[in-house]
Amino acid sequence: MSFIGTNLMTHTKKLSLITSIAILILVPGALFAATAFLETPNPEKNKVVFDAQPLVMIADDDTIYLGGSFTSVSQYVGEGVPLSTSTGLPVDDFAVFETEGGGGDDSTVYAVVPDGSGGWYVGGSFTRVNDTAWPNLAHVTADGELDTDFDPDVNGSVFALTLSSDNQTLYAGGNFVQVNGDVVRSKIAAFDVADGTVIPGFDPDADSTVSALALSSDDETLYAGGGFTDVNNGTTRNGLAAFNTTTGTVTAFDPEITNNVAAVTINALDIAESGDVLYVGGGFTHVNDGAEQRNDFAAFSLSDGSVTALDPGVLGPPETIYAIAESSDGDKLYLGGNYRFSPDEIEATYTALKVVD
Repeated sequence: MSFIGTNLMTHTKKLSLITSIAILILVPGALFAATAFLETPNPEKNKVVFDAQPLVMIADDDTIYLGGSFTSVSQYVGEGVPLSTSTGLPVDDFAVFETEGGGGDDSTVYAVVPDGSGGWYVGGSFTRVNDTAWPNLAHVTADGELDTDFDPDVNGSVFALTLSSDNQTLYAGGNFVQVNGDVVRSKIAAFDVADGTVIPGFDPDADSTVSALALSSDDETLYAGGGFTDVNNGTTRNGLAAFNTTTGTVTAFDPEITNNVAAVTINALDIAESGDVLYVGGGFTHVNDGAEQRNDFAAFSLSDGSVTALDPGVLGPPETIYAIAESSDGDKLYLGGNYRFSPDEIEATYTALKVVD
């Protein structure tokens, strides 16, 4: 099973239905009718989503007829849902993430990580899960239900998550400044998965957004990327830093990333299957304080922090890399973003993938 998180409600309308629905699709010179039956275990999902606004509605005892300029209709799934890897379809009985009082444009799932027991930790920008007020970070169990024992109470968006190898500590990055109601944690925090209590000794204190996290194989070092320039209340780190997971103290690892065009942003981190290389993607032009050019992508040795020779030749800002994933055999690296390799190329979209051998 895979998980997709996105803003699924952009430029759409949703309609609550508890009966069978007949959909009338109006196009020039023709009238088409189709019936969709939405009876799911989760009442929040007894809704449909249209790709354009319905304009006409007629109802009788058990059927609602709709007409308009839409061309497709689908089940509402909220802002993130697991997909079956065999069928590609959303699972039926799964929690719905939304923002109270707003539409889908106001809520987004940005990060998910499996809990090791069939469930998921879900981070993003939302205020409720199903009908329960629950801000920005939640645990959904294997049966699709909200785990109310895990209550981190994060007051800002969560953009990145990673879980310790023993599945006991959850690390979160984002733009929050408080957790557990009134505990100060600036942009990074660690939580006990049993109840969502913040880990007291871990406080890296980044001065701006954290967008990516990666944990070393021995769980001793947390790598964080984002738009920050200061950590530990006074230590300079340009968008990329490493922290001791016990103390939260920044380590000596410092690739000195710079950007000659704009501020440095790090959007993606991934540690190689071998465990000895950190892949970094984002918006930047140089590493080693300007000494070596690396446009939007770089790979660093975790033993000494030096930049490796791996360079796919991305054109660089304003193009950006947003996602990195390595194949399980370690032979290929997949990059996602809106980047190009030459000025003559058509600009790639967010869904484009390139392979680095």
